Amino acid sequence: MLRYTPMNLLFVPPTICGEIGTNINGIVVNHDTAVYQERLTLLGWLGVFRFLERRIASEGTVRILEIGGGYGALARQIKRIMPNVSYTICDLPASLYVSSAYLSVACPDLATHVVSE
Repeated sequence: MLRYTPMNLLFVPPTICGEIGTNINGIVVNHDTAVYQERLTLLGWLGVFRFLERRIASEGTVRILEIGGGYGALARQIKRIMPNVSYTICDLPASLYVSSAYLSVACPDLATHVVSE
C-alpha cells in the first residue's frame, strides 16, 4: 500500500500524549497508524485531495465536516496536507474535549473551539 502512496500522504503521528508503538524509521507504528494511513491512502487514490485542491484554487478554501473524528488524528493530518481547509469535527462532547486538547498540543498554531448546543 505504501509503495504507491505519495510522501505527503504518509501518516506520521507526533510523539505526544503518550503515543506508543513500534518505532520504524522514526515513525511510531501502531493500530491507529495503520488505520489512518489506510484512510489517507484511500482518499488519495480516490482523488479526493486533487478534488479539494481544485476547489481551493477556484474558491480559496473548502469546508470539511468529519463526523466521529475521535481524538483528531485525521484532522491533524489533513490540515497538515491542506492548510487552507476549514475543518469541523462533530462528535460526542467527551470526544470533542479530547480532540480539542490533542489538536491544541499537536498543532499549537491551529485555533480550536468546542461548541455545545
